[in-house]
Amino acid sequence: MKKFTQQIILKIIGLSILALIFTALILNVVSAKNTRSIVYSLTEEELKVGAYQLADEFENEYDGDWSYDGTTLKKGPDEVGEPLQEQLDALAKETGLEYTLFYDKTRILTTLKDAAGNRIVGTDASPAVISAVLEGGKDFSATDLVSQKRTTTVITPH
Repeated sequence: MKKFTQQIILKIIGLSILALIFTALILNVVSAKNTRSIVYSLTEEELKVGAYQLADEFENEYDGDWSYDGTTLKKGPDEVGEPLQEQLDALAKETGLEYTLFYDKTRILTTLKDAAGNRIVGTDASPAVISAVLEGGKDFSATDLVSQKRTTTVITPH
């Protein structure tokens, strides 16, 4: 009888240990998912702050309205494409982030480069970006592959 009781106790302890291991695994998975979500949210918020700050800086750096004729970006009477590209390049070098400036739906300045080292300009924003930002006036964010790199993208309606 004593041996039988010991066997039952050992089985209960074994099942309890398995239940604890299973619970720990589930908690690990949930925790990892929540941590990833929190990191993404924090990253997204920091990128939004940076995008708004940069847009504000570009808006106030030169007087006048923005215009783009397909080759030359102007703010008022000033040609600003080259100096703004230099600023984006310097920021990218300092921060390790990539920067893009769209005019309407077209990428006209960027630090993104293709495999051959050419800037990825002249491309249109995705339909999702156009819908959210240009038509809806809202921020757009996503995590995608851009130029063979996993990136978190934030695009703001400025």
